[in-house]
Amino acid sequence: MSMNKRENRPVELPILEALERHSQDERVSLHVPGHKSGFGLPTAFHTWAGDVARLDQTEVAGLDDLYQPIGPIAHAQGLAARAYGSDGTSFLVGGSTAGNLAAVLAAIGRRERVIVARNSHQSIWHALELAGARAAVMTPPLLSTGIGGAVWGPITPALLREAIAKWPDAKAVIVTSPTYTGVVSSLRELTLLAHSAGMMMIVDEAHGAHLPFHPALPESAVSAGADLVVQSLHKMTGAMTQTGLLHYSGPRVDTARLQRALRMVQTSSPSYVLLASIDTVRAELAHTGEERLGEAMERLATAADNLRREHPGLLWEATEGVPVDPFKWLLYAPALGCSGIELADQLRIRHGIFTEWADEVHVLCAWSYANSAQDVAAVVSALRDVGDHLQCKGQGDAHALSLDAASWGAHAIADLVELPLRTKLHEAPSVTVSLREAVGRRVVDAVTVYPPGVPLLLPGERMTQPLCDCIEAALQAQIRVDGLTGDGLHIDCVG
Repeated sequence: MSMNKRENRPVELPILEALERHSQDERVSLHVPGHKSGFGLPTAFHTWAGDVARLDQTEVAGLDDLYQPIGPIAHAQGLAARAYGSDGTSFLVGGSTAGNLAAVLAAIGRRERVIVARNSHQSIWHALELAGARAAVMTPPLLSTGIGGAVWGPITPALLREAIAKWPDAKAVIVTSPTYTGVVSSLRELTLLAHSAGMMMIVDEAHGAHLPFHPALPESAVSAGADLVVQSLHKMTGAMTQTGLLHYSGPRVDTARLQRALRMVQTSSPSYVLLASIDTVRAELAHTGEERLGEAMERLATAADNLRREHPGLLWEATEGVPVDPFKWLLYAPALGCSGIELADQLRIRHGIFTEWADEVHVLCAWSYANSAQDVAAVVSALRDVGDHLQCKGQGDAHALSLDAASWGAHAIADLVELPLRTKLHEAPSVTVSLREAVGRRVVDAVTVYPPGVPLLLPGERMTQPLCDCIEAALQAQIRVDGLTGDGLHIDCVG
């Protein structure tokens, strides 16, 4: 379980305070940005962003430097490390994508092997490609959500033991926890296994920045002892989009190499608006996070109990012993006699409720402590309304597209497999074919349904008929699919 991180010290906001001092001191701006504290913003945008633009500054005297911090940014990063319990923390202004890229580039060298979970975000696979690493893939189990529905389960200690035995020379282990749907792995056990084998543990915890701040939430990766932990702050807390944290702990991390990697993958002109957002959210979580999270969880738990009584099977429950973030609701739409896309459309059109994602089977709701009691009541009332009035086309399809679309590929992918190096794929002659002609061939680029951004096919894997059906179902449902060519109906293959 996560430790109580509530702080009783005075609230410190070093970045925001430095920006306030600068705003008071500066009379004439002869530095970038060109909008000059918002005065040069287009009128239409100034109405919305005029006040915020006063914080949009650059690395002038008193405001520090993200990549060589000695002032307010250094102070703020130290406060974040203390709040999360890490040895050190770096602020991210490129989201978890930048953090994942930096973490992998700092930990893995060219042609070094890394054990990586099959359900990792595309940014992890991009990082491995940039690093020239050898990806040894372990496929987590599937958890059924009902007929036609499945999501990725946790990486189990047994699976990691098997992977370590198969690839004892691996440099690191990479897992995603929580998953997009909120499933959490037993990170403490996994980290102990990795460390015992002499490997680093890297955790993509993009959806878990809130976990350390309430004892009833699953244990965070930092608390579990992971070496490198990447978090998005905008996903589950009150920070602005593109904000994140990269935590590092222990003697296995080369901090100089990590800082070089961060300079490579992030902008040389970081947004002070985003930096201030990170710092203020850290302060709020550290001082009042437990109270706010607790109140929100209580509201959600009561609402969830009512929904499960009224509509059994609608709100997915993981199997016993699998922790799930209570702020993620996965709705199984066939319980209301409709598809997930129909349910999401009705919630949006009839009630103004915009959900995180939908597919043929599910609707995903991503709550946070910012959702009010009125929000929760409105969603429950809307689900009752949809259940009472929606006339649906069908009852769900056993071959429909599942939320974690890559899960459909798991049936055709071995639990433990090593992918070919990307350079070898590009050296081989390729051909562009239709999706159906690609069945049996190896794909050159990853095919990714987004969101959640987990590749359905990885470079070098073979297209199967179930995977082809899955891609076509996504396209028919007008769901974004990356990695296709031309008109979006073809794909580059080898072999």
